[in-house]
Amino acid sequence: MPTPRPATSKLAVFTPELGASFINRHMEDLLPGRTVAVARYSALAQPNVWNGSCPVFSLDRWALSLPVRMARRVGISEVGLRDAAVERFLRRHGVTVVLGEFLDQFVDFVPLLDRTGLPYVVQGHGIDLSAALRKPGMAERYLAYKSARAILTRCEFHRRRLINLGLPAEKIHVNFGGVDVPPQQPQRGPDSCKRFLAVSYFTPKKGPIYLLESFRRAAAGDREITLDIVGGGPLFPAVQQFVHACGLADRVRLHGIASEETKQRLQRECGVFVQHSITDPETSDEEGLPAAIQEAMAHGMAVVSTRHAGIPEAVIEGETGLLVDEGDVEEMAGALLEASSNASVLGKAGYLRAASAHSRLCERSRLIRWLGVSQATARSNVSIVYRVWSSTPRPIRSAAKAAVGALLSQPLLQKIACHAPSSDEFMGAAPDNVPAVAQSLALASSQNLAGDYYEFGLWRGYSFWHAQQSARELGLSRMRFWGFDSFAGLQEAEGTEAPPPGHDATRGGVKKGAFSCSKDQVIANLTEYGVDWSQTTLIEGWYDQSLTPALKQSLGLKPVAVALIDCDLYVSTVPVLAFLADLLQEGSILLFDDWNLFDASDAMGERKAFREFLEAHPDWEAETYIKFGWHGQAFIMHPR
Repeated sequence: MPTPRPATSKLAVFTPELGASFINRHMEDLLPGRTVAVARYSALAQPNVWNGSCPVFSLDRWALSLPVRMARRVGISEVGLRDAAVERFLRRHGVTVVLGEFLDQFVDFVPLLDRTGLPYVVQGHGIDLSAALRKPGMAERYLAYKSARAILTRCEFHRRRLINLGLPAEKIHVNFGGVDVPPQQPQRGPDSCKRFLAVSYFTPKKGPIYLLESFRRAAAGDREITLDIVGGGPLFPAVQQFVHACGLADRVRLHGIASEETKQRLQRECGVFVQHSITDPETSDEEGLPAAIQEAMAHGMAVVSTRHAGIPEAVIEGETGLLVDEGDVEEMAGALLEASSNASVLGKAGYLRAASAHSRLCERSRLIRWLGVSQATARSNVSIVYRVWSSTPRPIRSAAKAAVGALLSQPLLQKIACHAPSSDEFMGAAPDNVPAVAQSLALASSQNLAGDYYEFGLWRGYSFWHAQQSARELGLSRMRFWGFDSFAGLQEAEGTEAPPPGHDATRGGVKKGAFSCSKDQVIANLTEYGVDWSQTTLIEGWYDQSLTPALKQSLGLKPVAVALIDCDLYVSTVPVLAFLADLLQEGSILLFDDWNLFDASDAMGERKAFREFLEAHPDWEAETYIKFGWHGQAFIMHPR
């Protein structure tokens, strides 16, 4: 049975310092009015801003208090005093769950939370998953996080690093953060493609000199391009020196630490965002996923950056931007010129991607679930819909309209919101499926693509339910919904896909019976949340036995509009694709949930099955459509 939750949850956010925008969001958005903070340092570093939105226990001020100083003098352990003071603060405010920021800073408090039984989630960022790991003993200390409810990283790149340290893979998730998405993609003038923008706090990992040298070379080939630079930091004087020494003052505008209004104005005016992130050669400090890149995408800017840490997981090469190797200024100069010629197309795709998965409220919904706070408790006066629908209505509506010409009205969001599940027993393990399926259905609607929705691998039925809600409000009234599952979990894996002892499921080897949920329970879940059974059919059985021509004929199946294939294994995916072969039509959208399972090997899993399917059906070709999460890939099918 699930652990009962208090009627009212209260959150404590542990942070090294106050005022960073991404930490402010966690304090302000998750449980408004029911959040407190524990901060190591009370002073604000530039350009941080803190509005005092919640009670704060400042450890530096506590350490300077007279009783603490006297206790230190007589040899009393400061750690014990600190933990006792923090525990009193948490109890006084009735804290029920904790969110820790930065693994290296928060690890000191894990013994306290373990002793008091307070559940916690810890969020990694960048430096704590790179440079901090060089400190003696830090990697071993991170193993204390085995007691966490969830361990979050900003990218799959760093998630893998934690798995390799020995932390349990099933507890480590990617939370790439969230940013404000404008109500609609900014409309830019014809010269915006010639205007580049960099926004950063300039430290070595931001690679500002590499960026400027790349721009200098690109500017020699195009006399119309300019660069606006916003930000400060220890390397900003070096930026100033480079600009003046290279005679770029008429092409590079240095704004320093600018107001939010100035930054947003430049994000609307400039068409290309640039950042040359690198691994700091001295400290090994790395990015996680830079929020500045997410903000640029949210404003519909093309992005030119590097293949560094989590950046390739947000910036899809050739689709939302261009990426180069770290330190390659010649390649980046060429990418700047190329992006300038294609900024509008790249920016539009980036806006859609940001609106569907990188919005501030999308992150809120992710964190609410990992923290174990029910949606009903978390929302104040705003209806929150799981994942993509949890974003503000206007950005998602505008993004969908810009991308696929399908207007998702606010009543749609409100209608789905009032039925949004709050039970973790219904929600699935791959939340990125939901926005991907919704986006695919919106595309099908905009293209007047007749056909039905197919899902192979329902588990508890959440993404299947959500697909029907989305289709209903998109006006796809004739679409039927076909769900196929063994309802007994996964089949026995074969060969190299079989699980080794102590396996990491994301690297391959998922156990027989995993993701099992009885048909009766799935039916109960779908019924509870209002599925339309007149349009819905569930088919039970192992795919190699149940997916027969006779079944297809008896059901009178229509062509595929959208199909979600969540099969994990090669042996399960092969019969699914064979079953779908003569149901495909021009524009059919196939979403593979486990595309990157087994280390994204083309010789295993869904990748191998689809490759063999295309080889056996040369009359079909697959156009790459969207990636979702670290694991999923969608394709649009076209007859040759």
